[in-house]
Amino acid sequence: MKLLAVETSTEACSAALYIDGIVNERFELAPKEHTKLILPMIDSLMSDAGLKPQQLDALAFSCGPGSFTGVRIATGVIQGIALGADLPVVPVSTLAAIAQDFFDNNSKLPTIPGTHTDSGYSPPIPPGEACLEPFDFRSEQVCRKGRGEGFHKNANSHPPQNFNVAFTAMDARMGEIFWGVYRRDAQGFAELIGNESVTPATEVEFPDLTGVGVGSGWGVYRQELMTRLTGRISYCEIDNLPRARAIARLGVRGFEQGLAVSVEQAMPVYLRDKVAKKESER
Repeated sequence: MKLLAVETSTEACSAALYIDGIVNERFELAPKEHTKLILPMIDSLMSDAGLKPQQLDALAFSCGPGSFTGVRIATGVIQGIALGADLPVVPVSTLAAIAQDFFDNNSKLPTIPGTHTDSGYSPPIPPGEACLEPFDFRSEQVCRKGRGEGFHKNANSHPPQNFNVAFTAMDARMGEIFWGVYRRDAQGFAELIGNESVTPATEVEFPDLTGVGVGSGWGVYRQELMTRLTGRISYCEIDNLPRARAIARLGVRGFEQGLAVSVEQAMPVYLRDKVAKKESER
């Protein structure tokens, strides 16, 4: 299976190439530089692999939510490649990609930190040391630190950490967040619980589960979200951005499930009913 994925919905820009289970990625944090970066990233990946677009099986892109301009860039690039090479396209949710990347980077946690186990007490993960052993990405180090922020006090003051449920939030501006709750399924993929939405942090809807907070929305509306989800969140990571490597993984999954669409149907998804909504209209 060969699949090319792109992600440009936030200040980060990335492209990834999935070839038979191996993901190679180009990633750069460069606000407003996406149009300059994304095509060279794609060319580099394809050149290194010795592939032409016609040799791919499918494409995947981050269809939103996210920046209006950013989502349109990814859509336009993928539509152009799909049209020229006659390839199917798998649209992937930006929120799902954030959750997937978190699950992949926390795929082999040996115990639930901050709880008592059969072998004794497992101390909470110190702030900034959330990732113990991430998914095998060629472009990443074995362990990354400095990505997370812990909310631990002691084992009895917070619920046990459930790294299989991600309460995912992106800052949507205008006093709102893009919101979705995902769980890790039996195959390790992010599965949506309920619906994605754009909402004030004080009004998010959520299942009766414990889990972790993931995404930029937690950095902006930490207090509001912690209050709203009292007793359900004991740990969060606030600097997680969507990445093409996760789009690629979910794109392959979607392709296998028959979720690929034609280029004419590969369109952005906007959770807001009006993109340029004024504060007085909210």
